Amino acid sequence: MDRAVIIGSSTRASDQNRSIKLAGDANYAGTNTDKYDEIWINATGANRTYTFPDPAENTGRKQIVRNIGAGAFKVTVLPNGAEKIIVASGNEKWELTSFELLQASDWAEFESDGTNWVKINVPYWHKFDDPATGNKASKAAGWVADQFTPGGLLVTFSEASIGIVAVNVQVSHLTADGSSYHRKAGDANISNTPHAGQEYSHRLTDRMKTAKNIIWVSAAQQAEFAVQNTNVDLYIAYLIEYLQ
Repeated sequence: MDRAVIIGSSTRASDQNRSIKLAGDANYAGTNTDKYDEIWINATGANRTYTFPDPAENTGRKQIVRNIGAGAFKVTVLPNGAEKIIVASGNEKWELTSFELLQASDWAEFESDGTNWVKINVPYWHKFDDPATGNKASKAAGWVADQFTPGGLLVTFSEASIGIVAVNVQVSHLTADGSSYHRKAGDANISNTPHAGQEYSHRLTDRMKTAKNIIWVSAAQQAEFAVQNTNVDLYIAYLIEYLQ
């Protein structure tokens, strides 16, 4: 079922007909000729997908994809072939093979540059419907006190959407030793041996404190953490929000 929505007054020259594809509770693949401005997928029965048409045949075309389900299932946005889905924020750029609309009412707008599909809407914060349910951060590798390289703690925020640029998490530092630090996985803008008197820019928390922290992540949804000594117990319990 499709429909056209008129935005603006019908008496003005700036009127625009927006063609919307109501894809229902089903996967949908765009075509080079369908010319839909928005794709609405009602993901209520299962996880669903939207596949872009060929970017080479759609240079300059813009598309909004929306998850209009009740929130139990996600919509995964996929490229047509070997091209990437490009997400950028500030001076950061992610080249992804998929992009997720995790919750009800999540949406994103993309434009073809002739080679890839580029996310063009400004990132916004999404609040988890029930952030306290389950552990939404998982240890990936390592733990070496006082350094990021070659050790540190690598954490994957596996329950957040693919395509996130930052996370807001609750972190608890449950011992009376030292401080802890964080950075996006792979960053080099902090020394290998952080000390509280030198590296305040990446200081996370310290003795016996719990705080919410906004943490930049890599394209693989990962961040790295370092502690001043091995007695530190650092708990990254769950996500509050994610920026996408």
